[in-house]
Amino acid sequence: MWKFLLIFSEKEQRGLMVLIFLIVILITTRATAPLLLSRGEPLSYSVSELNVQKLVDNSSNPALTTKEEIEDGEGDNKELYFNSAGNEEVAVFINSSDSLDWQILRGIGPVLGRRIVAYRKALGGFFSVSQINEVYGISNELFEDIEPYLKIDTLSLRKIDVNSASVGYLRSHPYLDFYSAKAIVEYRYDNGGIKNRADLYNIEIPDSLIDKVAPYLLIESH
Repeated sequence: MWKFLLIFSEKEQRGLMVLIFLIVILITTRATAPLLLSRGEPLSYSVSELNVQKLVDNSSNPALTTKEEIEDGEGDNKELYFNSAGNEEVAVFINSSDSLDWQILRGIGPVLGRRIVAYRKALGGFFSVSQINEVYGISNELFEDIEPYLKIDTLSLRKIDVNSASVGYLRSHPYLDFYSAKAIVEYRYDNGGIKNRADLYNIEIPDSLIDKVAPYLLIESH
């Protein structure tokens, strides 16, 4: 049966034998692969395929209370769930929770969690739950959803001494711009200082702004 090989040179014969050997291996592999898989051989998934599967599994589990992270290629996409049947046990303390703690609430991911913490630091602390709705990216609808789970914890607001702070320092507070900070300083100079909270309402800035910023202002005589 191998006589036909005699018509080829020795080098050609070796090449032909190698080709036949490879064909046999290929046929054998294709025939046995289904049998191996049917015996429970583990399948290999890419990271993205596993993430998609995890997202599907988490979405179908309404009782999931632990934080589950689903990362995209940059590691900046997270879906978190809480048990709606046990809402009363879910609480986020707005002055002490870190960015990860915030993500236990549906709709709050890594970006919003970091924004909330950064805004709290810029303000000097929160004195009202409603201030969370001021964070960029938190819509009215989202705030209404998470408000029942937000709690005010014991806090000490970082205050600005209104009788000594410069215009630049005052305007560093998120509630004050250059013009309102300048108005405070000018009133202070013209009236020998700000003696009490009532004096704040005599400054030429809206009363609504005074209501917001007053908790962050320290009034002391100098």
